[in-house]
Amino acid sequence: MSNTPVVHVGFPKSLSTWLQQYYFTERMGFDRVGNPFLLQQHVIDPWTLEFDPDTCRESLGIGRSGNPGVPVLSSETLSGNLFCGGFDSKLLADRLKAVLGDARILILFREQRAMIRSLYSTGVSWGMPQSLERFLKPVSPRMSPGFDPAYLKYHLLVAYYRELFGHENVLALPMEGFSADPNGFLTRLSSFCGLDADHAAQAADLPVRRRVNRKRSVVNLTWQRLFNRLMVSSPFNYSGLIRDTDIRQLRRVGTCIRRENRIPNIARRWGEKRMTRRIHQYASDTYAASNRQLQQITAVDLSAFDYVLE
Repeated sequence: MSNTPVVHVGFPKSLSTWLQQYYFTERMGFDRVGNPFLLQQHVIDPWTLEFDPDTCRESLGIGRSGNPGVPVLSSETLSGNLFCGGFDSKLLADRLKAVLGDARILILFREQRAMIRSLYSTGVSWGMPQSLERFLKPVSPRMSPGFDPAYLKYHLLVAYYRELFGHENVLALPMEGFSADPNGFLTRLSSFCGLDADHAAQAADLPVRRRVNRKRSVVNLTWQRLFNRLMVSSPFNYSGLIRDTDIRQLRRVGTCIRRENRIPNIARRWGEKRMTRRIHQYASDTYAASNRQLQQITAVDLSAFDYVLE
């Protein structure tokens, strides 16, 4: 077993929850260092000039658990704030280098059209009132936080982590590879993380077909965002009538999920077709060049997973 820490930095909506629930466990031979909330508190949140690597290292308790497993830190937010354009992605990479020194970096990414659809759905669930068009092309993006297309140009983050930690210490894979060949995907992951053969073999027993997040229809999202605009006062929209809280957010998400079952299939198909057309055009214009570079530096055939390349 290796003592070199493994850091899973995301991206969001790219298998993170499944890995945290089923793969990065003591049973699989890992030693979980903190959790996403502790990483948020000690690595991500501190103001730039107040961040101290020694304090962060001490707060996380790296190497003090007594667990002989491979130390692993996992938080999809380490790839950058998804609703602020990933503005802090380079800053967080620098912080991880300062705290850990040497580490193995795992980056899982997702085809941009599916990613945009998922990010938009998450934003609406959290209280965002914007239409898809306004989400993708915010007004005065330098004046207020919002989505930035550069955040999903994955080759930029992969290249920077390789610059910091070394080419051989950064593994970047498309999450679609997990769906296509889960056993092969996990075998490669286990080898990179430094698991011994006994623990790596246990990956064959994991629930690889279990989905942990359910897709919501466009009709449902449209209703929810209009409700958000009028009623929900949140960081996305302070003009709503009711101040948002964690409890209200959870209840709202639960209501949205229950409402999904009452939406006719014809309405689902109509809404999905319109959204898909808009997102596909945006991605084709924005990500083809980046994906060609990503394919080159990862040596993964992205065309097999329908990534935009032309």
